[in-house]
Amino acid sequence: FMLNSKAPLEIKFVDDILKHLRKSNQFSDNIKDIERIFVKEPNIQLTMSIFGGKSPDTNYNIVDSKSKFLNSVLSYLNKNGFVSYENSIVGITFEGIVKISNGGFSQDYIDTKYNRFFKRILWVISMLAFLLSLVNSCHALNQTYTC
Repeated sequence: FMLNSKAPLEIKFVDDILKHLRKSNQFSDNIKDIERIFVKEPNIQLTMSIFGGKSPDTNYNIVDSKSKFLNSVLSYLNKNGFVSYENSIVGITFEGIVKISNGGFSQDYIDTKYNRFFKRILWVISMLAFLLSLVNSCHALNQTYTC
């Protein structure tokens, strides 16, 4: 079992949006500028990831799919209080600033993977310790009654 310490591109995309808003003037930006930055500029790896590893048929499909993905990301961030989205202006909230300052969604993803991995390791070590103590107890009982 290899532990990969990288978050998927889709999760990094969410963090990139929050980082962009944090660095922008007044902690906000126009939706058209966000689309220009995150949808129109090519990111082949993200595009392939959104399309499930397949190359899209046309450039329109790329822009349309990335635009839908951006809208779903902004909707998620808005619904969960990380951004505010009103009148075509997207602004980062205090919750969003705290989130990105603590490593963002990428760090949450990595922490979750490590937690799962270490919980499994701890469970295996606990079971081995239990079995060793059981064997040791049986061996000690066996020696006591044979003397």
